[in-house]
Amino acid sequence: MDAQEFRNAYMRKRIPGAFSGPEMAAIVTGIPAEDGTLGPSVEMDVPGIGKDEVISPIGIFGDEPNPIAEKYGMPPFVRNAGPMRGAGSSPNPMVEGGIPAVGGFNEEATRQYYPDYMEGVTPGNMPAYKR
Repeated sequence: MDAQEFRNAYMRKRIPGAFSGPEMAAIVTGIPAEDGTLGPSVEMDVPGIGKDEVISPIGIFGDEPNPIAEKYGMPPFVRNAGPMRGAGSSPNPMVEGGIPAVGGFNEEATRQYYPDYMEGVTPGNMPAYKR
């Protein structure tokens, strides 16, 4: 048992229900797979996001072109995780600073097609919102 686990266990014994330790295993859903379909949900440690909270990324993943998408006003990429209606506003606020980038996240294309969502996202992260 490491020091943090020991401290958490001790605090739970001394003050039941007052301290449960950091809850950081968020469930990230909606990351596009290689073929453009939604990939499986992934658990990820995201500071400030509670255990089992569901968050979804916004962005472009990979460089595969999709000329049909552009015809319908969407970014011309196969692996596109567009924001749902209301993303970034209450009750679906954005995750401050973003979440660690995964799955071939294309930061340059995301900045081009989703500039508002990339504001405040730290380098190496991708924008995401709570669901």
